[in-house]
Amino acid sequence: MTKLGINASPTPPVKPATFTRHSITTSNACRATFATTLNASAFNFGKTMNQKLHFVLAAAAICLNLGFAKAQAPNLGAANSFGLFTATGAIDNIGNTVITGDAGTNIGAFNGFPPAIVVGQIHIADPVSAQAAIDVNTAYSELVAKTCGAVLGTGMGGGQLLTPGTYCIGGATTLNGELTFDAQGDPNVLFFIQIDGALSTGLASHVVLLNSASPCNIYWQVNGGVSFGDNSIFEGIALANGQLILLNGATVNGKALAIQGAISLSDNTINSCDPTALPVALMAFNAEMVDAGTATNLTWETSSESNSDYFLIERSVDGIQFESIGKRLAAGESDHLIAYNFSDESPILGTNYYRLQQVDQNGFTTISTVQMLTFMDMGNAMEVYPNPFSSSLVLQLDRMRNDAVYEWQLIDALGKQSKQMTLKDEVTTVDMTTVGPGIYFYRLSCNGIIIQSGRVIAAH
Repeated sequence: MTKLGINASPTPPVKPATFTRHSITTSNACRATFATTLNASAFNFGKTMNQKLHFVLAAAAICLNLGFAKAQAPNLGAANSFGLFTATGAIDNIGNTVITGDAGTNIGAFNGFPPAIVVGQIHIADPVSAQAAIDVNTAYSELVAKTCGAVLGTGMGGGQLLTPGTYCIGGATTLNGELTFDAQGDPNVLFFIQIDGALSTGLASHVVLLNSASPCNIYWQVNGGVSFGDNSIFEGIALANGQLILLNGATVNGKALAIQGAISLSDNTINSCDPTALPVALMAFNAEMVDAGTATNLTWETSSESNSDYFLIERSVDGIQFESIGKRLAAGESDHLIAYNFSDESPILGTNYYRLQQVDQNGFTTISTVQMLTFMDMGNAMEVYPNPFSSSLVLQLDRMRNDAVYEWQLIDALGKQSKQMTLKDEVTTVDMTTVGPGIYFYRLSCNGIIIQSGRVIAAH
């Protein structure tokens, strides 16, 4: 939050010699704005304190409108690892494209790999791509919702220079020649470009980064497709509502992401960056069954940490929707190996997907790879006695989970069901007086999955 410190009383009028300097905490670019305002010639005349305060507040408003004051980057979530991605659409490549970072589509074909090379993972219609599709849409919506600080024309480039802030353009846009982003010496400032239409970059056009500007901190929200011109160089993270076309030799330093639309590649270079990467080097993340297959032990190691806050442990039954099941505080600062662990005492019967969400002290997050375990056979989950039985049968569960539904069936030698019930308690006594003598088979299922079966004999 921008802070404004005023050390004055509004009345009576204050002489210029006794005017106290005002302080504002903000970015380098904003400080330059205030320096210009406070040193203006108007302050050398006998203005009242109220009049001088109006100048300071006006300067503050300028900075806030341009978005310098603690601008918030969107959280890309699972899409953070991708250099190239579309939620819906095919990806077709011609030539020797090289993508550093993950690449994929949640719905669509994936052609031309090889000869294209992905220095990362390829995800096609899997749990990772499904989550990335959700997160790309969320990030796109966050960018759309940002308040415009300055309006630009539909023709960008030609030596144009932009300082940090949020800019909006009201229609289809072209970028030709050179466009410069100047961070003014602050590597943490952000740039947002909102385009209400398609974006097309011209032949050999290029984006220049000046004074600590980073492609990880430049966000292009494009309400349409994006065409990257032949041999052009594009810097930043493009989130498009339409197809992505990279013409011959085009380079993207950042990311090319689409909430919908096909992607066309032709001898391109894509160098992904990680805008929300935590300063945590995660060396390993593993999941293993323990306690006779009734629990999960999760372990992970970091080789170094800086500004780290905590880890959220998340679980999913489908690999798409995750929920937090625990939290571990991080070391904060470390230059040596640190081991962490967490135990899930109640894994869900069936397939369990686990991941870590790392959170730093600034609130930025990044997500680990996904580990999967399947809990099917609980072994001797139930004791059945006496066997042989006469008038009754006792069913004793070794362990009853609160989130599970247990069903028990008794089947005769011809495959006909003789009894069926839902077990409500760990120990259940079943009346067997109506069951004729002979050999029977039973099944115990948990949430629809058979976890135990066996044979009993009616001896009465």
